[in-house]
Amino acid sequence: DLKAAVGEEVMSGRGNPDGIHWNFEAHQAVAELMIKGLAEAGVHVPASGG
Repeated sequence: DLKAAVGEEVMSGRGNPDGIHWNFEAHQAVAELMIKGLAEAGVHVPASGG
């Protein structure tokens, strides 16, 4: 659910002013949701370390 991951960052004005590109926090939220979704699907996701 991308809206759940990036909606607050975009709608609050903390994202890129063009409204298309996300800021770092939004990218991080998407990555965290992807990792969670992959893990729930049984896919092994190695730790990135950073």
